[in-house]
Amino acid sequence: MKSLVLTALIVLLSGCTERTEFGSCIGLADEKDPKLVYKLDATNLVVGLVFIELIVPPVVVAVDETFCPVGRK
Repeated sequence: MKSLVLTALIVLLSGCTERTEFGSCIGLADEKDPKLVYKLDATNLVVGLVFIELIVPPVVVAVDETFCPVGRK
């Protein structure tokens, strides 16, 4: 059972968006580039919410991967 949970966690975390063609994703406290349009990344948000009891995934998502650039202004 533990290996199944660990495998599911690894697969979901590897599915997190870290970068797009316009640049790296940013966290809640990071400053947005005024030349780019950012969008809340739903995949990262879902991973953070699903694993909220594990502490680490939601923290990583909130600090580093909340908003991803989707285009230029």
